[in-house]
Amino acid sequence: MSDWNPLDPDAESVHYDLGNWTVDQRAAVAEVFAEAEVPHAWVGDEVVVPAELEEVADVLLDRLEQEFDVDGSANPDQVSFRTLDEASDDEITEYELDEWADNERSRLGELLVASGIPFRWEGALLVTLTEFEDTVDELLDAVEAGDVTIVDSPGSAYATVSVARSEVSGETLTQMFLAAERLQRDPLDADGLAMLVRVLDDVEDGGIPFGVPVPAWRQALELADQLADALAGGDIPDEIGAMEVAQRLFVTLRPHV
Repeated sequence: MSDWNPLDPDAESVHYDLGNWTVDQRAAVAEVFAEAEVPHAWVGDEVVVPAELEEVADVLLDRLEQEFDVDGSANPDQVSFRTLDEASDDEITEYELDEWADNERSRLGELLVASGIPFRWEGALLVTLTEFEDTVDELLDAVEAGDVTIVDSPGSAYATVSVARSEVSGETLTQMFLAAERLQRDPLDADGLAMLVRVLDDVEDGGIPFGVPVPAWRQALELADQLADALAGGDIPDEIGAMEVAQRLFVTLRPHV
């Protein structure tokens, strides 16, 4: 990404003609691109971006085009794209994403823009408002899992983020719940242990049960792993620890079964 040169004839670039945009509107484009960490350059009336970020640029420009009249009649100060002011007193949450690839961070920025969530980048550190933490957590999981789509929402200032996830069957969810129910009473229950083993095999390839929020399912998987470790991770099963973990797993899954 850092080697991209818009003046290089061999560079894969996309050109957007903004000749009918005002100076203030083009300044808004530059600001939003910088916020989303989209490298860009101006060649006359055209803004140029790397071809690999074309989808991101499309979303950003479409959003701005919807927010103010391209003929210049709208006030750029009224653009509702929300950036995160460093001087804001709002409570913030930070995500260290230095292990993510550039394209993953760019995709995340695209999703945050489409969802109307204010954010800023400080290098590889993502900073957002804590009030959006649950949604951002889900978007992070979605980017890591892949298969995220931005769908236009007519009549709305923001797009809809559709997350296509491989699904875990409802039967697997039920089996995990029943295993937790049995093992919280008797950590050596044979049927409960058998259910837990089957569940861990079923979820090994990933996926999320329909209707279960990503954070809740992530917590359930962590508890299921802890439960298995308590029962089979040592020479002697930790029955007390297993019962406590099984109870937490039971409580976590109960609203979704």
